[in-house]
Amino acid sequence: MTISSKLFATQMLDQFKVIENRLQSLNTQISTGTRITKSSDAPIDAVTLTARSELQSRIEQYQSNVRKVNERLGLADATLETMGNLVTRMNEKFIATNTATVTDAERQAVRLEVLTFKESLLGLANSVDNNGDALYGGFSTEESPFVQNEDGRRAIAAMVVTTHCKCRKALNCRRV
Repeated sequence: MTISSKLFATQMLDQFKVIENRLQSLNTQISTGTRITKSSDAPIDAVTLTARSELQSRIEQYQSNVRKVNERLGLADATLETMGNLVTRMNEKFIATNTATVTDAERQAVRLEVLTFKESLLGLANSVDNNGDALYGGFSTEESPFVQNEDGRRAIAAMVVTTHCKCRKALNCRRV
């Protein structure tokens, strides 16, 4: 069986086209740095890659959340420890001044110190984290949770939350 020159040339040209297309595909993969340039190249691998990238994104978000929570807990612990120290110091001052041997001038000095402690406690209660969110703000972390009224008293800047429960139709819960 003889093969004509024309048929041989046609087969060679077709083979060259296949090789050239493969080289172009490899060149595209090298230049983009990815094995799958189009999802039609490997549909199953493309779906797997998409699922993996979504999973990687979720894992990174969880890790970021864990870091933020640990930072907030560390700040809250430090703040609460400082508050405990201030309260202990105020208690010591009260006990020390609760005797008849303390003069009015000494009581006045202790009073001013206790007022300073109260201001410090208010500042600590309004502590914020690295993002500027109030540590003890509950649902409302944008504003200071504790404020001083016009009469000089401190108050909680409470946020009223209305919740609709599915178990009863017209049940509204107020959380203050």
